[in-house]
Amino acid sequence: SGGITVNTAIIPPSGTSQITGNIDSSGNIFGSIGHSFSNVFQLDIINLGYFKNVPNNGGEQGRLVDAYANDTGLKTRVGGKFILLSPLRNGPFWSAARFSVGRNQDEDSQQGYLFGELINTFEINNKLALNINPKIAWSGISTPKGVGISANLKIFDNLEVIPEFNYADSKNGDSNGTLALRWLYNESSTMDIYISSASGIQDIGQLLKSNSLRLGTRFSISY
Repeated sequence: SGGITVNTAIIPPSGTSQITGNIDSSGNIFGSIGHSFSNVFQLDIINLGYFKNVPNNGGEQGRLVDAYANDTGLKTRVGGKFILLSPLRNGPFWSAARFSVGRNQDEDSQQGYLFGELINTFEINNKLALNINPKIAWSGISTPKGVGISANLKIFDNLEVIPEFNYADSKNGDSNGTLALRWLYNESSTMDIYISSASGIQDIGQLLKSNSLRLGTRFSISY
């Protein structure tokens, strides 16, 4: 089901569609629809939503917020995730590349950026997986980049704890952290409750920090 602000390198099986939704206490609303066209490629058909109350601290970070994470305009993105390595194919761990493009549908700022990440997931045992995720956002303003680190720790068969940390370069971004509790309702449905200092879960929001902690929830359904 992926993470909150740090992705995992695993995708649903071929032919599976995945719907996610997210809302937090500061007003962010995001949703996505994806489809696995094979066991090695998942298309992000649409990933859209609204940023709310992302702080503008001036400088290049402030320009990024004005262009891509402001309070107005629908943020729309499309992309895909490609599996590069898999233990199912004798790989030492899971590895995937993900790219997305999109625009801020704001009358005053219809600007876009390219987001890329190299996602690596290490399944330590049947209760613990670690994720290391370098990520970067290319834009005409600046290029924020960072590394996401997270763990999926199974407490019970239907309950996981997910700590996440995004280390971002201080010139163009801000480091942030997230702690989530995931309830696995069944094999195809999950519900997360989390607290986070990230500005949002959508791409560039993972590299920007909120002034106050955000309490949020996220669901994922596969079919």
